[in-house]
Amino acid sequence: KNLHLFHSEEKFNLLLALESCCVSRLGMERINIHKDLMDVYELMLENKVFSESSKGYIQANLFRNIFYTAVVLKRYQWAEEFVNDYYEMLLPEQKLDMYNYTKAILNFERSQFDTALEFIGKVNHSFFVFKYEARVLMMKIYYELKSFEPALSLIDSFSHFLSRNKIVPESFKEPFMSFNRYLKLLIKISAEKNLADRKNLELFKIQIQKAEHFISRRWILE
Repeated sequence: KNLHLFHSEEKFNLLLALESCCVSRLGMERINIHKDLMDVYELMLENKVFSESSKGYIQANLFRNIFYTAVVLKRYQWAEEFVNDYYEMLLPEQKLDMYNYTKAILNFERSQFDTALEFIGKVNHSFFVFKYEARVLMMKIYYELKSFEPALSLIDSFSHFLSRNKIVPESFKEPFMSFNRYLKLLIKISAEKNLADRKNLELFKIQIQKAEHFISRRWILE
């Protein structure tokens, strides 16, 4: 309630510190604090503090994190309005890719998979924000559409991409490699009606729940 007493740069740094507290708790304690995180982001938006300078651009990572948090909370209308209202405040070279990526996610969450595929196909994967997440989303869309062959092809190419990348640490790669492994297993069960693997679904579920870091855990479990 005293946020108005601070200079804009201090406001931004204080809210970033709050964001870091929420994210670290989310990662270490494995508890659902997305509502707390959303409160922080709504304070940022209400006070118009998105960067150290009042005239600065919104960082792509911050924009993505605000959007993701709303999606996790299933506040899809809020997320869509946020994108429409604020994507123009991104760096010019980031606007279109971020717009298409967020539209792909929203359509995916609303089970409009063909439309989601159209939007994700327009995203430039070389942009650092989407180098990994865009591939994951495309694999999920292929699975939902039961397009198993392109899904398996993308899983293989993404796995090779990760294994060949010597710059990225193994700790960063592992959540994506785990996702690839379990998605490939789900495709095998769905496509081949593999009864032996189907019997192990509960075991796989427990393994995924216990994994320390996992990309798209909620979707895989569903």
